[in-house]
Amino acid sequence: MSQMTIYLDEASMTAIKRSAKRERVSVSNWARRRLSEAVRHAWPEEYFSLFGALRNADLVRPSQADLAADLPRQEL
Repeated sequence: MSQMTIYLDEASMTAIKRSAKRERVSVSNWARRRLSEAVRHAWPEEYFSLFGALRNADLVRPSQADLAADLPRQEL
């Protein structure tokens, strides 16, 4: 297994230690899980190239519901 060294400010390290303790895992295990999740849930490679792919004329706003027929809201 590879190793990695990172530098954190004290506030971040304190928060990480607190989170690891709450989850009952080591700081190393907590960080490994979080980093693995971040990489796994990354955007697909071509995702950002899609921005601007549609012309404004291609977009049509759907008709809006008549809010006058809406039920009154209950006060909380």
